Amino acid sequence: MVRVDGGISGSERESIGLMSDQRPVLWSTAEVCEYLGISIETLYHWRSRNYGPPARRVGRSLRYVAADVVTWFEALDDGER
Repeated sequence: MVRVDGGISGSERESIGLMSDQRPVLWSTAEVCEYLGISIETLYHWRSRNYGPPARRVGRSLRYVAADVVTWFEALDDGER
């Protein structure tokens, strides 16, 4: 059976910011930068070059699904970090 949550266990879901009722936690730009250890300027530069974790615009703000950020980061090979 294929798990709908992509195979992520309950403790893993909590550790990457997923709420127990299956709604994803949205991170702000500052929270993504803190997680990745980069500056906001770097994240905006990456975004202008179509690089970096996927974001969604909510009004005038960018929001990132925590699981998407973690997945993007884990998909990097050692040469790109």
